[in-house]
Amino acid sequence: MDQIFQTLLNGATYGGSFQHSIINYTALMVAILPQFIGISEIESKIKNGWIWTFFSAAFIQIVLWFLANAMGISLIWSILTGFNFILFIKKKSLLGSLNKIVYSINFVLVFFATAYYFVAFPLITTIAHLVAFALGIGFYFLFIGKKSILKE
Repeated sequence: MDQIFQTLLNGATYGGSFQHSIINYTALMVAILPQFIGISEIESKIKNGWIWTFFSAAFIQIVLWFLANAMGISLIWSILTGFNFILFIKKKSLLGSLNKIVYSINFVLVFFATAYYFVAFPLITTIAHLVAFALGIGFYFLFIGKKSILKE
């Protein structure tokens, strides 16, 4: 039990790194925030798809903590940003002005966080972020697309 707790703690806190925790929890916050700004404007299928995407991303991240000795939550915010990106592109006309600004902040902050990790960490980290972003786009189509697995 002690090993499980230690893996969860290391994964969630980057092994206790304050700097990486601030960067990543800020990125997570701005990836989540668009869903709470003007949420009544968004269709329930999109809300449900986003929730499924969030929990799927969290599950994948936690599994990687145990199987690959990974640390952090960057796959979660990368997946959510991929989902948000395609949602923004496809449903921009449904979004209010404030919501568009919050989405834009999400994209800009995640771009800079990914650029920082490209410079500061091995290339595999950036590849993981980009694959996770693409996975977020895939989750959009899985959960919201015309052949969605979620029913209205």
